[in-house]
Amino acid sequence: MNWRISFSRFLLHIADGLQSVPVFLMRPADLVEFTRDSYARSKLVESWSSSDLVDQGLNINEVTLLERIPVQSGRLLLLGLGGGREAIPLAKQGFAVTGVDFVWEMVAQAKANARRHHVEIEGLVEDLINLEVAHNSFDVIWFSTGSYSYIPSRA
Repeated sequence: MNWRISFSRFLLHIADGLQSVPVFLMRPADLVEFTRDSYARSKLVESWSSSDLVDQGLNINEVTLLERIPVQSGRLLLLGLGGGREAIPLAKQGFAVTGVDFVWEMVAQAKANARRHHVEIEGLVEDLINLEVAHNSFDVIWFSTGSYSYIPSRA
């Protein structure tokens, strides 16, 4: 194999390893602040709330999950609201959606996107690690697999 290709693969491998170093250096509170600051950047807010993404609605795995849950209406807590891609079809399904995101710009964009789709959603600006909701206040808690990356912690 060409030495340039081998060396380039080595450098990419090193770069991948370096991406996880901040997780080991920062305290959990630092990780939350770092992640919030990252998601609050205007380009990322625009990306997560763009019509191209939001109008896609639920993906096939989410549709399958929705079909399998025993509750098909009621109060739904959506963890990781983003621009509303999941919230809008869940509201159209008949759920009263309350979405949580720790970036207020995301919550504002999600609400605007919901209005554009003629549905109402509630939005809470909180981080998922410290979220407090009243016991039995929701019928469904929606936490898609992609949302796991929104909870920065060593665990």
